[in-house]
Amino acid sequence: MRLLQISLVFIVLFADWIISQDVDRNCPPLRCSDSKLRKSIGMTPHCHCDDQCGDYNDCCSDAPNKEKSTNETLYSCTPFSIVGSFLLKRYCPNSSKKNQIKCAQSANYSDHIQQMHLKIPVTSKINNITYGNIFCAFCDNVTKENLSYWNLKIVCGRWRRIITNFTFGGPDTFLKNQPELKKVLKFNNDTKQWRYVNGSVTANCTMLPQVPLSLQKVVRPCVFNLTSNCPSNFLVTNITNKCAEFQSTVYQRSVSTNDYRNAYCALCNGVPLRNLSCYVPTPSTIRPYRRYTRRPPPTGPKIMKPRTYLYIAMKSNCEYLLNEIELTKIKAETVVYKTMNRTFIRNSTSINGTGIQICHINNETFIELEESKLNSSFFRIVVNLGCLSAGTFLLLHIWNFFASNEPAQMNQKLLLSFAIAMLLGNVGFLYESLSNIALSDHLIICAIDNFITYYGFLAAFLWISSMAFDISCSVWSFAFNQTTVLSKHGTTLFVVYSLISWMLPALISLTFQWYDSIKSGDTAYFCMLTKEVTLLWYFVMPLTVSMSVNLAFYLCTVFVVFTEEGVIEKMSKAGIEFKLHTFLVMTTNIMWLTIVLAGYLDNHSLVVLFTVCDVFLCFILFWSPFGKDVGIKSEMLLKPTTNHTVKTPESVKQ
Repeated sequence: MRLLQISLVFIVLFADWIISQDVDRNCPPLRCSDSKLRKSIGMTPHCHCDDQCGDYNDCCSDAPNKEKSTNETLYSCTPFSIVGSFLLKRYCPNSSKKNQIKCAQSANYSDHIQQMHLKIPVTSKINNITYGNIFCAFCDNVTKENLSYWNLKIVCGRWRRIITNFTFGGPDTFLKNQPELKKVLKFNNDTKQWRYVNGSVTANCTMLPQVPLSLQKVVRPCVFNLTSNCPSNFLVTNITNKCAEFQSTVYQRSVSTNDYRNAYCALCNGVPLRNLSCYVPTPSTIRPYRRYTRRPPPTGPKIMKPRTYLYIAMKSNCEYLLNEIELTKIKAETVVYKTMNRTFIRNSTSINGTGIQICHINNETFIELEESKLNSSFFRIVVNLGCLSAGTFLLLHIWNFFASNEPAQMNQKLLLSFAIAMLLGNVGFLYESLSNIALSDHLIICAIDNFITYYGFLAAFLWISSMAFDISCSVWSFAFNQTTVLSKHGTTLFVVYSLISWMLPALISLTFQWYDSIKSGDTAYFCMLTKEVTLLWYFVMPLTVSMSVNLAFYLCTVFVVFTEEGVIEKMSKAGIEFKLHTFLVMTTNIMWLTIVLAGYLDNHSLVVLFTVCDVFLCFILFWSPFGKDVGIKSEMLLKPTTNHTVKTPESVKQ
């Protein structure tokens, strides 16, 4: 009997050892003794090694104060928009009833202006503890003189743009400006959201508590919605104890929003070890750390020059916003996304149905939300006048084509197609510039706006770039004596290729974006454009293929021009200006690249350069010959001629 008991104990210990080995093999717990990780550990919310980790219950597996950890809920992990999630103390048991009530209001909706300052956290200068508001600090016997105040920013805007914003350096500053705020801020009880109301201008408002730069190394980062306990019906005591013993955050690969205190907590909650991933790499195993950042953790805070927007760099490839200072995974409350010259604001962890999640704060992403310089009157006047001038030249070109009584030559048809594409692009760009005046958030208007301003705008330039196909057909036809094919099918082939090259990526992207919005159950997010997933895979990739095909056409055409004699001369006699077409195509491709870079880099000079090139190009198109004096049949060019050929007056006139 004793032997059986010893055997059972041995089996249990051996099984426990096997589980521990499996856990360590998949996600080794973070250790303070690891010199390679020590610097990283101190800057992440995944575990800590300091003297306070026992109080915060976030000690690493070998932290000195791990045994002092407590399960009492003295601190709550609270997300603060794009600045991160931090531990706040809202525990107020032994204080006056007034302090208890006002401390509790730091976690509730503020439906009165007088209560809005209760949402401003404070940090103690003595023990570095952050409290939900000043009254929570009073509960802990911290005086007002020993507190450092967070900033409060109120951003009001519609999905198109930011209307206004207010910034306060603490409760005192806020209370001084309270009378002015009462005039323009109203609370909506139905949506539980503040609204900016100033005459006919209305906008939803979001409160953004911001950590001052001096406190960024003091506040305690945490992981929001962290699963830290085993279910009550889980009976394996050893795993339950291991779950509560230390913190070394892991996440489930298939469901990236499920975070667990450590691998044991994930195990007791039914997550297989093979589905777990760690946030920090170890020397012995390769972890998906590069999903979040390609750079090593910085050694200190980086002071960045304020810019106008927070936006997503396309080259970033991550699932969550990373705070550059603390590498904190953040579930953002407010997403500000910029594309071209438009800004969007949504309240959500991510923009459902689009795949947008704010990624990696670096030199290209900033957190200052100020009015864009794109709204400056001078810049807007230059852009709008440029588009109007270009559109005027294009309309004159189209008018001349239809006003002509002579039969239209192929060259004229191609230039007409080119002019229509340019007109579409200019109308889209002008609409995009003028539509900063919000019209409506209605779904149908969003869909039309999406297609016209974004897909239609880029599509016009893809259409233009497909002129390379026509140039190639012309060159090859004259080089290899196939003018009959060119004269009968050249225009048709060009139109078909144009439609495929620009319409297909647009329709694919639009369809998948609509499907994602339907699947997420919130079609309102269809109003949001995407840059991370949908645009990259459903629009940029087909675009890249199309541009690559155009490049191949150009290379083949250049090869034929340099290897075959008389090709350009034959095209000129047939009324097809090779040099003109090449100039138009190359210039418009440069323009397309310029405007995309302008939207990506938020560079106003590039937009002005695009506008100037646009006007010049449309003027050249208007001034170009319409083929009225070049009606020589292309078939005649291939017939043998002699130096004694005499042109009749009819042929000269033709």
